[in-house]
Amino acid sequence: MEKKKILVMTVGGSIEPCKQIKGQYGPDKVIFIVSRGSLGQVGDIGYNPEMDDTRKLEDHTNTVNCADECYRWLKELMAADVEILADITGGTKTMSAGLAYAALQLGIPTSYVDGEKRDKQGLGVVISDSFIRTFPNFLYSRDVASIWEHMRTYDWRSAQNTISHVLTVIDDVRIEKNNVIKQEFTALQKLTEALQAWDLFDHKNAKIGITETIRLWESLRLRSENDAKLRQLLVEAQNKLQQLHDSPTANLCVDLFFNAKRKFEIGLFDDAMARLYRFVEMTVQWLLLERYNIKTADLMIGLEKSWDKYCELAPSDEMATCYKTIEKKLKDVLSFRNMSILAHGFHPLTKEKAQIAFATIALLFDRLQVDKRDLFQELSHQVCHV
Repeated sequence: MEKKKILVMTVGGSIEPCKQIKGQYGPDKVIFIVSRGSLGQVGDIGYNPEMDDTRKLEDHTNTVNCADECYRWLKELMAADVEILADITGGTKTMSAGLAYAALQLGIPTSYVDGEKRDKQGLGVVISDSFIRTFPNFLYSRDVASIWEHMRTYDWRSAQNTISHVLTVIDDVRIEKNNVIKQEFTALQKLTEALQAWDLFDHKNAKIGITETIRLWESLRLRSENDAKLRQLLVEAQNKLQQLHDSPTANLCVDLFFNAKRKFEIGLFDDAMARLYRFVEMTVQWLLLERYNIKTADLMIGLEKSWDKYCELAPSDEMATCYKTIEKKLKDVLSFRNMSILAHGFHPLTKEKAQIAFATIALLFDRLQVDKRDLFQELSHQVCHV
């Protein structure tokens, strides 16, 4: 059954555009939003007392008042399963702005009659040679942009709060494809939760979240090129997380380095330095365990003595030679961590020192003979293109 069509229009100024949109849209009912001065124009536009209605603004010069009243009237109309178009051509600028804002908040499409010829020397309302512009609802456009920005800066909590807001609005308004949109944002919510867990080294729950995201995305049956790439990355991330165990491994070392890089990108230099220090320590723990079945905890030795032990056992190994080459500089940058307020010092690490630390420790990272693909970053960036 076809939905009942309701046209909501602001009235004031020239009536020709109002008559044109009314004739082209063919509404079952028209709601005329008027001021005290424009109420008399309703009859000339074409008012049917048996079907149509008027809503008079208390203060048509106050944008906030116009927006609040229009929002309330539109919400009342949306209680029924109807199709609504908000036309903002007529009326004062504050009336049009109020209706446009209310429609935007509720996901209602808007229209505007445009053209070449205008009264008031081209500055007034359209009087002829007009055409109608219809704009779809942009209910989520600002929220989506906000979500992408939060994800770009790894601000998972803010991204989740924005998604929760969108889901609340979806439940509160009636729009086409409501269920599909809700599924999309639910899947996105689950993905941000998984990425947050991953960022906190909670790899077990991150894998569970990625698995659930895959299930939700499959139910959407989207088939774009970007969607296919996202699905592939989700599966690859699921497999990668399976390899991150509670023991020193090459994959865990790589994951730790990229985690440090993310903290550096958003200006958390002390957090980045703490992770870099642990990367250097974990790398030698993995090398000794993987190649010689030696646990540094059994020997009760720290970072420097662990590297000395490894260099003694494998003097010609690429990792050992790299360590010996940068040993003096590495000790200097690792001392940055000791002086950090998160370790033994009292002052925050500067960006300059963090950059030096990264450049030095990256030399060890580059020599790791393992897969160094940053799936975390690929995944968080790809979802912004779906």
